[in-house]
Amino acid sequence: MISTIKTIFLFIGIYFVLSIPINDRTIFEHSYSYTAPYTNQIFAVVHSFGKDVTQKTSSFSRKIFSNSTPPRPIKIQDSVRSQQAAPVRNVDENSEEKEEPIGEYTSEEIESLKQILNNDL
Repeated sequence: MISTIKTIFLFIGIYFVLSIPINDRTIFEHSYSYTAPYTNQIFAVVHSFGKDVTQKTSSFSRKIFSNSTPPRPIKIQDSVRSQQAAPVRNVDENSEEKEEPIGEYTSEEIESLKQILNNDL
């Protein structure tokens, strides 16, 4: 807090010192006439550097994104080449056949399945 107050008073003090008139011009105007050519050169260099960096960055990003999508749609045919096939089943969609489990159950297995089903319900 104290450093902020010191900074504000320092800014106000420098402002008043630079506003003192000498020979119908302020001290700031006198110093500006000496420093203007150098500051203009500095600003020109910074501006050209910034412009150069943005041009290089944009060309680099164009190169990156030009390879990100294929130039034309590629048609891929997905196929499986095999000598094996699943058995063909002829089942009507309207038929009410229930799928039976493959294999046979022993009487003990049937009784244990009935107990499991009766207990869960």
